[in-house]
Amino acid sequence: MNNKRILTAVLAAALAQACPAARAAGFDFDGAGGPAVSLSALKAEAAEGLPEPVLERAAEPLRGELIAPATTALDLASFTYDESSKQFTLKFDTERSANYWGCRVEISVELMRDGLFDASRGVRTYEFPLNWNIGNPAITFTEADFAPAKDEGRAKTKKLYVKWGFRVVRSTFYTKDFVDKGRSASLQLPK
Repeated sequence: MNNKRILTAVLAAALAQACPAARAAGFDFDGAGGPAVSLSALKAEAAEGLPEPVLERAAEPLRGELIAPATTALDLASFTYDESSKQFTLKFDTERSANYWGCRVEISVELMRDGLFDASRGVRTYEFPLNWNIGNPAITFTEADFAPAKDEGRAKTKKLYVKWGFRVVRSTFYTKDFVDKGRSASLQLPK
């Protein structure tokens, strides 16, 4: 079988699939300005005598299915609190996220009060790119960034933790499925 005929059939099938309006349109493949060739006629003509597997592969989409992001793409390195600035810091470990470089990630953070009944202070989302030259990303926030707290009783200390997860928001390879990463360790804060 002539390789040029196989390539022409696959190209015609791919062009017809990519642009349905172009099926009846004509194209000048050699650029010599000769008569235009119809894609449907070219596909039918070039497909005569081709083996079935070549024709089946020509009908497949050009790009594969999107895959769900791995849970190991982003890990929590530390969750700390600075008393002087009253800021929390979440540092992330991107050591195993090399496959995600160039993607934008949206991290969802829910600040929770640790007690007999855990109470949510609210949810915030942060978005940033994963890239080898920006290092490990970190998020800083204060308790005031979330919903105001109700009176917490007479306890001298309070415990807070975060529930977090992420989704890849800008990528041509990964779905936008949310990956729940669970909760961090609790931090004890003075009132």
